[in-house]
Amino acid sequence: MEKKLKKTMESELKELNTKLDEKKLYLSQKTIIEHIFGVYFYLLKLEVPSKLLPCALKGLSKYCHVVNVELVSDLVCCVSEKSIYLLKVNYILLKQRLNL
Repeated sequence: MEKKLKKTMESELKELNTKLDEKKLYLSQKTIIEHIFGVYFYLLKLEVPSKLLPCALKGLSKYCHVVNVELVSDLVCCVSEKSIYLLKVNYILLKQRLNL
């Protein structure tokens, strides 16, 4: 009887530890994703063209499926603002080249 009780308790403890480990893993992955997207948004919001922008856009496209829906609207807004800004900059640069 004691062996069965001990075995049952050990299996329940093992299951509980597994659930706790999964929760810790989920929370750590969530924190990592939040930090990564924080860097991506920072690069998108820079006013000057950055060499890291293509990498940020590639990373956003790669991990966009794990983002909350609330962040998607901010993401679309940032990308559209950045694309308009880059179009204006490229237009000015092109005009300058043609005038030279």
